[in-house]
Order: sequence, then C-alpha cells, then structure tokens
Amino acid sequence: MCPIRYLNWKNMPEELKEECWRVVERKYSVPVNPIAYAALKAFTLQKIGKPWRDRKSRMKKRHYIPHSRNKTRVKNNPPKGCIPEDWDILVDHWYTDDAVASLATMEEKLVGFDEMKQKLSQFEEMEQRMARMLQQISPQCNQDVPLAEHSPSLPKSSAASYQPSSL
Repeated sequence: MCPIRYLNWKNMPEELKEECWRVVERKYSVPVNPIAYAALKAFTLQKIGKPWRDRKSRMKKRHYIPHSRNKTRVKNNPPKGCIPEDWDILVDHWYTDDAVASLATMEEKLVGFDEMKQKLSQFEEMEQRMARMLQQISPQCNQDVPLAEHSPSLPKSSAASYQPSSL
C-alpha cells in the first residue's frame, strides 16, 4: 500500500495516502465535523508516515553495505516480500552522492551526540561525588558553631561594627 520506492513521505502520491485513509475509515469511526475530520486525517496520515520511514530505515540498517562497489550485491538480495523494482529504486538512492553525503553528515552528528552523552555522564558522576561529599560533611556543619561575639577566645571583628559614611 505504501511502496518503498518513494524517497520521502511527501513524495508519496496522494492517491496512495487516500487509500490508507480509506482503510482507517473502514476500521474506525471518524468524526463527521469537517474540521475535526480534516485534523484527524492529517494527523493519522502523519502517523502512518512514521512506520513507513522506520521500515525503510530498518531495511537500510540490515541491508546497506557502504561503498559503491557493493551496490549490485545489495540489489541482488532484496528482503522477502519486497517488490524488486521498488528495491532497485531504493538501493539506487542509497548509493547516490547526496545520500552518501547525508549519511556521512548524520554519522558526524552522532559522534558529536556521543561526545555530549559522555560529557553529561562525567558531569553526573561529578555531581554524585559532590552529593556524597556533602552528605559526609553535613553532620559536621550542623554542629553549633560559636559566634565571635559570644566566644571569649575569638577577637571581635571590626568589620561587624562598620557603618558606611553618608555623602
């Protein structure tokens, strides 16, 4: 119903999306209010697009072999139940310069994301260590500490009696 030959959901022909919507209408009750109907239809078709993209992504993860010399090998091993013509179109796209460049960009972003996760993990470890240290020293901090004015052994600070001069 939703062929993999289309490179993105926006390129999927409207008649195929309408076919998906008709299946939804047959299976579920949809509102008769035109505004609610249109909103539900748009929302539902977006939700249908997500598993379609996910399926293509899983196919690429399982079948794509980097480097253009592997293109024929990948083309000759389509997944079960896949229309061979659609598979050829999808594999051809995977090996275009744009798709390869896009994949490289995504891999760079993932490396950056992994670095950020590692830094966050280090920060969280440091935060936990500081919390443990604070727990260890907090009983000491809760003891009564003598104030300078009540303690005979400590000299009274002149800073405590400082009064700013008026201009």
